[in-house]
Amino acid sequence: MKLRDRDAVESPEGLVFRVYGYDHPPGAYICDVEYAHESIYRSPEARALREGRRGRYYKFYEDEGLRFVERRFPQYTVLHEALQRRVVAV
Repeated sequence: MKLRDRDAVESPEGLVFRVYGYDHPPGAYICDVEYAHESIYRSPEARALREGRRGRYYKFYEDEGLRFVERRFPQYTVLHEALQRRVVAV
């Protein structure tokens, strides 16, 4: 799969990622996690709810998506060598 900047990818679990840029580590694409299906996440923010083709999704705000992925789905992180920290990736 070849992805470009701003492409959206949905995981089997219901996470929706947005690809960032064109410079990625081998075998991964650095992303931001933007939404999660209601089956795995519910936000207390009233403005977060979105209707999607496959049901309801909740938008992440600030760093809550990163924290959620680190805690529940660490398989969607990769070590960014230059930053020396884990970032969200698919």
